Amino acid sequence: MDVRLRNSAEAEIIGLSSALQRIKAKVSRLSADPGPLVIVGETGVGKALLARIVHLNSRRGEHPLESMNFALLGEREQRIGLLGGGPPELTTTRRSLLELPTTVVLKHLDHANGFLQDQFVDAITSGKVERLGSGESHTVRARTILTFRKSLARLFKERRMVGCLYEIAKSFSHVHLLPLRERREDVIPLAEHFVREFYESPHRVVDGMFKKVRGFDKDGHIEKDLAAELIDKGWEENVTQLKAYVRALILPTYGEAYGEVEKLEAVKMVLLTEEGKEFSLRHSMQRVEQAIIERALDKYQGNRAKVAQMLGLSERSIRRRAP
Repeated sequence: MDVRLRNSAEAEIIGLSSALQRIKAKVSRLSADPGPLVIVGETGVGKALLARIVHLNSRRGEHPLESMNFALLGEREQRIGLLGGGPPELTTTRRSLLELPTTVVLKHLDHANGFLQDQFVDAITSGKVERLGSGESHTVRARTILTFRKSLARLFKERRMVGCLYEIAKSFSHVHLLPLRERREDVIPLAEHFVREFYESPHRVVDGMFKKVRGFDKDGHIEKDLAAELIDKGWEENVTQLKAYVRALILPTYGEAYGEVEKLEAVKMVLLTEEGKEFSLRHSMQRVEQAIIERALDKYQGNRAKVAQMLGLSERSIRRRAP
């Protein structure tokens, strides 16, 4: 069973475990609730997917989903994104993400300093956010979803979360996503979903490609030996790692999934390393990095601010690497 959304055919929850069934049963209620939501789970477990599903099924679903990853941004970018700003703090006026009439996913707010955590709590409790440098208050219109890798209690105990944020966040709706090692019955449905996803993408090479891939039948179903291997793995990075693993299995007949520059540089680095020949790792990585940035810019129609946030870089870095 999966959950398919009216707004996005790709946004779905895949799996058979009882833990996942309970999550699926909550989607409608979580989407209808306009209040803040906390999603907790390890890296790669599906927090961003669940946040997107909740957003798309909500009354804000017609608006673009916004997100901000505090673990990847410097303090200045964190402050501007969360609070916005105006002169003299900034040369131009910037709205806070909290002012937008959509869902805003705040990832790893425990990576923000105490001041920003306090400011978030003030904004949620008062319904107002004061832009940096402006002295003006603006209405909070966003529905916030907070995602964390660890429980609130653990973050508070480790002094990564201030008391006021801990207390108010405890009152929010909560979802805890279990790691794959605790729901192994979801591994094969997920893996087969990723196989179909790759096969049906615009990058697929030829029909019947699964005849050439170890462990898959011609319809993309996973055979017994590979299934046992996948179920037995630890999957430290959960669904993200499983997806990468499946893609790597398909790569011999799926090379077109990568751009020419990334593919050739990656193959070249592996070959030169295996042959013990000298090469400039820095130069090769710069070429791959530039190709990735250019692909990201194409995805976001040249919006450097979006790309910078996605890749954890500054806009200045994006301009320098891919002018």
